[in-house]
Amino acid sequence: MKKESVNEYALLHGNKKVFDDFFSTEDPWNLNSKQEQFRYKIIINFIKKNFCKPDLKILEIGCAEGNFSEYLDIETYKTTSIDISEVAIERARNRNLKMRISYVPK
Repeated sequence: MKKESVNEYALLHGNKKVFDDFFSTEDPWNLNSKQEQFRYKIIINFIKKNFCKPDLKILEIGCAEGNFSEYLDIETYKTTSIDISEVAIERARNRNLKMRISYVPK
């Protein structure tokens, strides 16, 4: 499935099959881009500055392939990452992160 053929309406309404099809291509959201990596660092710095606790628990909803999850995993947070797409979750699990990564069936 090409990125330009994504049914954005279906994505916004949580159509599981559309999400799985969307993740048939690697990094469909372009989350490995320099812009996204910069955004991740800003969010992590915000979390550190405002919620700095060693036992901080974070729920990442819509973790996709785990790009941001990787940043959370570097920290000592107790993180659970979830997504609607089994394909995305499998890719996130393949990153071998310490965190709990779960598929949430719809």
